[in-house]
Amino acid sequence: MDAALVARVRRSPLVFHAAKSVQAALLGVRRAGWRASRRGTIARYLASAAPGARGLTLGAGHHPPAGWLATDLDPRVAPGVIFLDATRAFPFPDGAFDRIHSEHMIEHVPLPAGRVVLAEARRVLRPGGRLRLATPDLARLAGLVAVPDRDAAGPGYVRWIAATFPADGVEPRAVDVLNHAMRAWGHVFLYDEPTLRDELARAGFVDVVRVPLNESGDPALRGLESHAQTVGGLEHVTWETMVLEARRP
Repeated sequence: MDAALVARVRRSPLVFHAAKSVQAALLGVRRAGWRASRRGTIARYLASAAPGARGLTLGAGHHPPAGWLATDLDPRVAPGVIFLDATRAFPFPDGAFDRIHSEHMIEHVPLPAGRVVLAEARRVLRPGGRLRLATPDLARLAGLVAVPDRDAAGPGYVRWIAATFPADGVEPRAVDVLNHAMRAWGHVFLYDEPTLRDELARAGFVDVVRVPLNESGDPALRGLESHAQTVGGLEHVTWETMVLEARRP
């Protein structure tokens, strides 16, 4: 849409709200179509996946893992991805999956919605199935400000964020980077490790362990994190990211 037209629409409350209503209606129609079209994909995947190898990806993004049922709020991000609003009941049977992976997704929804994500993940995992969550580590990010000399990698991370997102007006200062992390990219609620462990336990998960990026005791859960392929800076993405695995009892 032309920038001048956008400005005029925003200056007129009546036109602005009418435009937003039309936009919401079109999105609703689009999502209804995505819901209808995913049914066959789900049925075929569950029927064809080898026993013990059913994997579900929440918030697949641009690089969904091969052999997994990949879902995203916008299924147009990559071929083969289906629509899923992970803050609502999942369209899968109880115990349908052996593993679930989610990377840099749960921080994009409020805490109550995050609890829905975890509860539904537990429901659709088989007993003994594993959930792997990768998300920004709030404690590490806050430490840039609270304890600036604690981590030798911190200053490099600060410079990288400022250089990578100049359009957001981020200065190469720890306080800018922390504020940016809390608000940018649609972030809503960032977790530290104790909080995420608590929420996993609340959802009924056990045996929670922290593991390095792309590493796991389960071979099927290795090499899944691809966020750095989208934003670059693998060293810095590794530094900012917390990865927890948990088991459904």
